[in-house]
Amino acid sequence: MFTRRLTHIRDVAATKKIQSQTPAHLHTLKRGVSNCDFTGAHIGFVPPGKRLHWTYDGLIPVRLRAFRKIAEETKNHDLERGLYIEERKAERGVYWHQLVEELKRAPEELKKQIEDINTQKKDAWTEWRLQVGARNAHRLGIAINGVLLAVHGLWIVLMFLYWALSNYGRNFVLPSIWLGLSVPFFLLALSRSPCAAHARGRFSQRGKI
Repeated sequence: MFTRRLTHIRDVAATKKIQSQTPAHLHTLKRGVSNCDFTGAHIGFVPPGKRLHWTYDGLIPVRLRAFRKIAEETKNHDLERGLYIEERKAERGVYWHQLVEELKRAPEELKKQIEDINTQKKDAWTEWRLQVGARNAHRLGIAINGVLLAVHGLWIVLMFLYWALSNYGRNFVLPSIWLGLSVPFFLLALSRSPCAAHARGRFSQRGKI
């Protein structure tokens, strides 16, 4: 049964099969995992050819992590590294979704806190103090989540650059191409810099002397 699933993994990058498996099901393969051949297998959580690798499903990183443990036990380091990259790509969408949902729920949660304070029927001073504390905590939570969202967005941009420049360190051709393209631009920028113009001027003056 696992042999058929492994064949499907090679065909469609394990997209649907990983999503249909639970960590508990994957752990049941441990007894015969040493006999499984993962050579040439490619694991992903989106269909092949889809450019945007993004998901809100929190179970996908868990299932990828469980599969990565199996790859680790079989000493398939290339597959393990690929699964780790897929896991990190899945986590970025999950974490982004969590932060956005917390920001969406914040006004409603503040409204419920204010209503709870009003239903306690305390004296006016205590009620006002509790409301101010709830609003301040609400503003602080919004600010913290906003900072976390901005930092996470920056991390997503850096991961995108890492993918564009070297395919997450798995491709040596891309860095060579970028390096080859950067040399002419560097030389052109250097030739037009004020320091280079000043050096050329001094050199021409010395030549005239």
